[in-house]
Amino acid sequence: MARPLKTGLGYFPHDVDASSDEKVEALTALHGNDGYAVYFRLLEFIYRSENGELDLSDERVRLILPRRLHVSRRRFEMILADACSLGLFDKLKFSELKLLTSSGIRKRFLEVTKMRKRWRDSKLNDLERFSTEKTPQGKPHKENPTKKSKIKKSKAEREEHSLPENVEIAKTFFTDKGFLHPDVEAPKFFNYFSARNWEGVRDWRALAALWNERTRGRDGNGRATVTGSSRPRVSQALGDEKWKEQLIGCSACGQVHPAGQVCPENPQDA
Repeated sequence: MARPLKTGLGYFPHDVDASSDEKVEALTALHGNDGYAVYFRLLEFIYRSENGELDLSDERVRLILPRRLHVSRRRFEMILADACSLGLFDKLKFSELKLLTSSGIRKRFLEVTKMRKRWRDSKLNDLERFSTEKTPQGKPHKENPTKKSKIKKSKAEREEHSLPENVEIAKTFFTDKGFLHPDVEAPKFFNYFSARNWEGVRDWRALAALWNERTRGRDGNGRATVTGSSRPRVSQALGDEKWKEQLIGCSACGQVHPAGQVCPENPQDA
């Protein structure tokens, strides 16, 4: 949903020597700090409006404003009348239309709104030009194939190094690769390394392939035969520091234990 366009101004100029202005000084002399404060609070309401004018034709507004300005209704009317008489506001426009403004206020208001419109139009043109950008030959702008390939490569690398979130992902991988007994071996693989928080695992897919080799290469006692030629791939999948935990298949429970670990279900088999 688009943000609604802002109406009125978000700020207005308040000079540091505004209190030295002859008209403001006169208002302050007549009403003290109340006169100064009420005048600039009214300017805030005026510049916040849609057209740089504060409509006081509604009697309810003239009842509410004094409360918001922390002055009595009588004092508010006196300050307002003196501000118009001194020329701080357009006296004729206020007496006839009950609109509080002045030529200087309107001039500053219109200047800022025009600047804002030019800025908005410039941003809109930039957006349209970007969305319909074309090459000098009039052909649609094509994406840089090198950049696109880098994005694909980066995405593939992230997917490669990410770990399986659930056993179904592992089972799908085992099935797609044609590994032996995916419904049995995939849960074993997933549960074994999940219990160890996948510690040291760099590439779980390469590790799954080694698991499949172990499944295919079991000897008569149900132990996996991991040959020396597999050592580089194990190092790549688990990390050099994990090679010492050579995987051994257990004939009793069907799980895989690090070398030297005794199976709790069949201690004698160790």
